[in-house]
Amino acid sequence: MKCLVVLCAIAAVAVAKPGYLPGGIAGLAGLAGVGAPLVAAGYAGPIAVPAITAGGVPVDTPEVQVARAAHAAAHAAAGNAAAAAAAAPGGAILAARGVVVGAPAVYAGPQHVPVLTAAGVPVDTPDVQAARAAHAVAQATSAAAAAAGSGGAILAARGVVVGAPAVYAGPQHIPVLTAGGVPVDTPEVQAARAADAAAHLAAKARLG
Repeated sequence: MKCLVVLCAIAAVAVAKPGYLPGGIAGLAGLAGVGAPLVAAGYAGPIAVPAITAGGVPVDTPEVQVARAAHAAAHAAAGNAAAAAAAAPGGAILAARGVVVGAPAVYAGPQHVPVLTAAGVPVDTPDVQAARAAHAVAQATSAAAAAAGSGGAILAARGVVVGAPAVYAGPQHIPVLTAGGVPVDTPEVQAARAADAAAHLAAKARLG
């Protein structure tokens, strides 16, 4: 009775929507075991039924097993090549520097942790301190040599500090301003203007 109900339901669906049941009404014969078996629409190839282990994990297909074996062999070959490179003359040097041959280069040397002052400024390392001291001595020596040279007295007389950046130490001109804020010509400029005006008048007189 139950089988009859199922067959009637499938027949009703097939009639209501043609193409839903492959073979139409005739396809029902396959369900009843009569005539040709019922074939699913679309894919008609083999169906993979995976083998399951006791833990419920699917077993790899033969193609996957072959690919895994090839990958393992390639990995082993790369490891052997890396070992051969480590055994080469340069391998010992790289290994001593903490570089793993055959792997991405990763710095494994000592890390510098700076000492900070109370204000949070890093303190110079001993190497930097020594370099600063040597630089100061060299600068002082150069300044003393320049002062002892023939040009030292001349530079000192001109107000130039030997061994330091040249800084002008001569007199500074402070201009005199009119009520309108315009600088007044210096005596030298006034004399030059007068001489220019006289020359201009003389040339005009000659030309008539």
